Amino acid sequence: MKISKLLIAAVLFIATSNAFAQDTEKDAHSLTIGIPQVALLDIESTAAKAISLKATAPTEAGEKVEFNQSNSDLWLNYSSIVGNESSRAITVQITDGDVPSGIDLTVSANKYEGDGEGTMGEIAEKSIVLNNKKATNIIKGIGSAYTGNGAKKGHNLTYRITQSDDKDAYANLNFDESTTLTITYTLSDN
Repeated sequence: MKISKLLIAAVLFIATSNAFAQDTEKDAHSLTIGIPQVALLDIESTAAKAISLKATAPTEAGEKVEFNQSNSDLWLNYSSIVGNESSRAITVQITDGDVPSGIDLTVSANKYEGDGEGTMGEIAEKSIVLNNKKATNIIKGIGSAYTGNGAKKGHNLTYRITQSDDKDAYANLNFDESTTLTITYTLSDN
């Protein structure tokens, strides 16, 4: 009887110690989530990125050259992920060449169109005169957003040439000043 009690006690001790030696029912590990900072800008076109604006020569003696041409083939696309309390803007400037004397070159951006989402930028100025090489905000308040890729997505750009309002604008016209300009758009933090 003592042996059977001793055997039962040993079995109970082994069973109990096995129950306490098992792993717990919970475990944990760490997981890191990374969100990249993104600032990408692209110019897309319905035709070609190189555009041309040419004045119209008169067909009758005594008439003036007409400077009222425009082009709306280009679109600004962007992708942006910003940090807390920050936003981005797009600037435009002439980075190579000079606008011929007697002419004003302007660019304007239209309100966002497309299939993107997020905090899209707003038009900073209705129309920007590009007669100098100063960077000027054209779109402001861009948050975490994407416009969609390609023409007809983002902000449509309209370039226009007109005769300058300066008193001697027509007298300053010179066909030898026909030129090619480089217009640069930059997406940067505010």
